[in-house]
Amino acid sequence: MGAAGIWEVQVTLKPGNHSLAVEQIASGKRTERGAPRAFKIRPARIDDIKVEIIEKSITFSGTGYPGATVVITVPGSPVTLPQPVVTADGKWEIKATDLPLGKLPASILQKVSDNASGWIESLPYNFEINNSLPDVYAVSSTDDYQPTFSGKGFTGATVRLFNPGGGSQAAPEVVVRNGEWQSKASQQWGPTLNREVHIKQFLDRHQSLNWVKHPVTIPPQAPTIDLPVEDGLSPTFSGTCWPNALVNIAFNDDPAPYNATGTAGIWTFRRPTEFKHDITYTITVSQTVATQTSTVTTKSFTVLRSMITPVITHPSEESDVGHELVIKGSGGMKGATMQVRDVVYDKNLSASQVLSSDGDWEVLVRSLNLRSYGIEAHQSDKNRVSKSKRLNFNVVVLPPQITQPTAGGKLPRTAKLKGLGRPGARVQVWVVGATKPWLEDIVVRADGQWECEAASPVGVKNIRALQSFEEDGTQHHSRFTDAVQYSVVPAAPFVETPVAGQLIGQRVVVSGFGVPGDTVKVKLGAVQASAVVMADRTWSMNLVLTQTGGMHSLEVTSALDEFESEAAQRPVVLGTFVPSIDIPAAGRRVENPLLFAGRGRTGVGEIVSWYDPDQKWLADVPVTGNGWRGQAATPLSLGGQWVRFSQTLAGGNEGSHSAWVISPRFEVEPEIPGKAGL
Repeated sequence: MGAAGIWEVQVTLKPGNHSLAVEQIASGKRTERGAPRAFKIRPARIDDIKVEIIEKSITFSGTGYPGATVVITVPGSPVTLPQPVVTADGKWEIKATDLPLGKLPASILQKVSDNASGWIESLPYNFEINNSLPDVYAVSSTDDYQPTFSGKGFTGATVRLFNPGGGSQAAPEVVVRNGEWQSKASQQWGPTLNREVHIKQFLDRHQSLNWVKHPVTIPPQAPTIDLPVEDGLSPTFSGTCWPNALVNIAFNDDPAPYNATGTAGIWTFRRPTEFKHDITYTITVSQTVATQTSTVTTKSFTVLRSMITPVITHPSEESDVGHELVIKGSGGMKGATMQVRDVVYDKNLSASQVLSSDGDWEVLVRSLNLRSYGIEAHQSDKNRVSKSKRLNFNVVVLPPQITQPTAGGKLPRTAKLKGLGRPGARVQVWVVGATKPWLEDIVVRADGQWECEAASPVGVKNIRALQSFEEDGTQHHSRFTDAVQYSVVPAAPFVETPVAGQLIGQRVVVSGFGVPGDTVKVKLGAVQASAVVMADRTWSMNLVLTQTGGMHSLEVTSALDEFESEAAQRPVVLGTFVPSIDIPAAGRRVENPLLFAGRGRTGVGEIVSWYDPDQKWLADVPVTGNGWRGQAATPLSLGGQWVRFSQTLAGGNEGSHSAWVISPRFEVEPEIPGKAGL
């Protein structure tokens, strides 16, 4: 207590209703308490407030007395703000929406209950809400050559986008809807690096505080690659790019980099070195604009050979041809497909034919109708076609061919005439100078061959032929063939002896059959003989040969006057070495079993019947320098007999066999018991 009887004391009380009474102590004695007095303790004034404005929402926050109610008043505003209760940790937050834009006076206080349906309020804190239009935010743009800008803003506000300096708009202005906006650039920008766009939003008389600067970087897009334009083995490549861009080019087979400049948005390039045809390559292209290089574009390609125009070299223009024709030409390409087309009726005349080599080519065309044709040769390769010039020809019935006889040749009196023609046609054979056919109605077989047997007297004959063919009820006739002159000669004679492959000696009888009156001539080297065929059709002659031993062939011909047949060949084995048969001796009387012996050269011999060489009396008897000896395997018939002997020869110049030698006559008598036979 002060000297003037005044006292004061500082107490700390929580906000709310309180009742205080005073009690004093003097000299250790307590006085009675004074009458109680009621007090209303205010909460502390809120001095620190945080204001955050996002679009149309304003958030107020701060600290206060736990359990107190916070009241913000905005005079003149139709909006009533929520009155939150301060949390236990002393924090509070109020969100207000739809407050008018501009600077708004406001006051804030906190209050606690007086427990009598009233409030104990703190002193108010007056402040100003600067509810200005916020800046746009979350701005982004696409990397298209004509970019689209987007972001977030104040719903209902108008967003304006300007180039730096504000002299021109970068994109049309746009109204923010549902807090978002989007606008596409007014024109194509193309590649750019850090180009700025200045952005602000406006609403009535309000505008956001700042120009938001948005940098735009648009990298160049990958250029395109068109299919190369054919130009031999060094084609021209092209594609689209940004005007005046530097185009970077690389090939998978070439380590060297190449460049081209895009003019008016198109780049072209032709490599100085050629490619190989029919090999797959890759080209890789990028472009550099505004110090930026695009991603790459890669395309595979194959360089094709230049197409060669085929040329038809056969048949000739306006020539006459048959129903089956080989079209010939030049200018073929290996691996390409050649096909002959009928340009009159616009259809294929041949199947597609793959060419196996460059240069000359042939295509077979069958079953052509008898009419005029116009054709082209179409050469195809890798979906490309080159066409020859048109060639015109006429399909007719061509003359048949005579293949037998040949010009200057020979045919026997009775022989077959042969030839070739159109299958199904009918052939006539005429003697030159005659007024009617010699042979007619000869049908050409399906294989294109015809033949007919005819008889003619010996002499010179001159013939020609034609053929006719019916198509669609009309007979078409060919021209005549060229005349064929030949000789009708006797037929080669039939040789009866010696038989083919027979062993003969240097003296041999050759015989056979022929046409009476013909002269048969037999020849072996320089040795020859002749004989006239007798009325019974037989002929025979002796021939004395001087050749060395071995295989030979007798040439046998027939002739009448100066007309001689073709030679008949009769192969024989000539034996010039003559062995001997010494036992049995001439006139000797012998008994079965007979003993044979003689002389010869080293080899193997045999004894056969003098009239039947298949009857062997002694086979495979060895012959040495000392001669040969052997006993008959079977008995000989009784009476006069002869035998023949021949042997193989080992070495020497007399052939592989000896001549046949015939024994002297000997007598075979009945066996006499007790008598030895020699």
